[in-house]
Amino acid sequence: MELRTPYFEQHKAEGANFLPEGGWRLVSNYGDKVREVQSVIQGVGFIDFSSMGSYILAGPEAKDVLQEVAVNDIERLKPGRGLYTQLCDESGAVFDDITVFMMRPRQYLVVTSTAGAIKVQKLLKKYREERDIYLADANFGILCFGGPKAKEFMASLAPETRNLKFFDSVIVEIPAENATVPCLIARAGITGELGYEIYSSAKFNEALWKVLMEKGKPFGLQPIGLQAVLSLCLEKGYLAGKDFYPGASPIQLGVGWTIRFDKEGFVGREALLKQKEEGTETQLEGFVVEGSRDIMKPDSDILRDGRVVGKVTSANYGYRVDRSLVRGWICTSEREEGGAYQVKDGEKEYTLRLVKVPFYDPENRAVTA
Repeated sequence: MELRTPYFEQHKAEGANFLPEGGWRLVSNYGDKVREVQSVIQGVGFIDFSSMGSYILAGPEAKDVLQEVAVNDIERLKPGRGLYTQLCDESGAVFDDITVFMMRPRQYLVVTSTAGAIKVQKLLKKYREERDIYLADANFGILCFGGPKAKEFMASLAPETRNLKFFDSVIVEIPAENATVPCLIARAGITGELGYEIYSSAKFNEALWKVLMEKGKPFGLQPIGLQAVLSLCLEKGYLAGKDFYPGASPIQLGVGWTIRFDKEGFVGREALLKQKEEGTETQLEGFVVEGSRDIMKPDSDILRDGRVVGKVTSANYGYRVDRSLVRGWICTSEREEGGAYQVKDGEKEYTLRLVKVPFYDPENRAVTA
C-alpha cells in the first residue's frame, strides 16, 4: 500500500511530479528543480516531510529513556529547546538520526527520518513496556522552510517566532480561514539556509496550506521537491539516504560532535569510545568533481591509482558553489586532503578531489543569521 502525506492533494493541485520513496509517494519536483533551488537561495522555499516519524514521549522516565538511547545529552534540554542526535546499536552503528524537542517538562517530541520511523517506534514501544513513559504517534504534518526571507515570513504567521534562536521552538496558533491552527514551530532546517519547521495536526492541512500560500506571496514562497532539497542538503554536508552506509558510526559519518562521552550508560558508548581513541577503518568524505558538471552515480566505486578504496553514497550538482559534488566513504588509510580519486562510468573516467565538508557556508553564517 502506497502512503501519502496529508498535503498530497495540495501538491497535486500545484502541479507536482511524484516518485515512490520508502513506501511513500513524495514530491520529486514541481517541474523545474533549478527554479526551486533558487527560491530557497533568494527567498523562501518549503518541502513536505510529513513522511518522517513524529512521536510524543512523556512521563517521569521519558528523559532517562532518551538519555539511554541517544548519543547526545538530553539533560541539556529545557522547554522550547531541541537538539540533533543519533541512535546507535551496541557496535556504535547508527540506527537512525533524530531531532528531539522538549515541549514541556517531561514531554518531548521525537522526530525521525522517513526510513527510520518504524524502527524507532518499535524501540520506544519496547521501553514503554519496562519504563514509566507515555508514547503516542503524533502523526504530524511536517513542513520544512528555508531561505533568507524565512524569518520575516514566519514572523508574519506567528510574531512569537521572530526571536527564536537556532534549535529553539515555540507552540503557537496560526489564524487561518475558519480555523486556528495549533503548531509547534522550530528554528531548524535541512537546506543550509535560515530554516524553520512547522509541526501540526494533519487534520489542519487544508487550512494551513491555504494560509501559507497566501501569506507567502510577498516573500516568493515556493513549494519544492526532493530533487532540489537533496542538492541543497548535500552542499551543506547534511546526511541523507545512503550516506548512512552499513555499519557507520557518528564518528565515521562526521557527526561525532553530537556524542557526549561525559554521560554514562548510553547504547554504543564503549564501541564509540574505542573508535575515538583508536580511529576507524573507513570514513565518510566529501569530493568535488574536477572539470565536469556530470553527477556521479550512487554506489559507484571510488578508485585511487586503479584500486577500489571506497564507494559513492550521494552525489548532486551544487548550485550555490557551482560544482558537481560527491559524498562517499573511503578507507581511512587512503585519505589525503586535496588528493585525487577516480570514478568510472562506462568509458568515462572522472577525477574527484577530496575537500573539507561542508562545501557551502562552512562557518554556518546562513543557518544562524
